[in-house]
Parts: sequence; structure tokens; C-alpha cells
Amino acid sequence: MISVSPLLDGRQVRVDAGPSDACSHPSMDFLGTNQGARFFRCQRCGAVLVRQDGRVWIVPIRPKT
Repeated sequence: MISVSPLLDGRQVRVDAGPSDACSHPSMDFLGTNQGARFFRCQRCGAVLVRQDGRVWIVPIRPKT
């Protein structure tokens, strides 16, 4: 588990860190909201983080093949 940036509503949120080489998402850009969910993009790895009802989902980017 890792702590995600306090940008997520000013509270620390714990999420599954994934592989040991995964990004810790140290800085994020706010993308907007939709139906109670808040969307952020990690400035380091480009993943999208979605926060809703105290839960966080991380949507990693996939390189084009």
C-alpha cells in the first residue's frame, strides 16, 4: 500500500501500489469531476487517478503497439 498525494480532497488515501517499480504519483494535475468522482493525471507517469466515495482507482497508460 502507498499513500497518494494530499491533492485528493486533502486526505491521505491508501491504494494498492502494484509492482515494486510502480510510480508513487508524487504530483498530479486535476482534470475535473463527474457524478461525484474526481479525476487527476500523474505528471510523472501519465496514469489517471479516479477518486470517489473514499476509494481511489489508478488507470495506467499503455504504450501504443
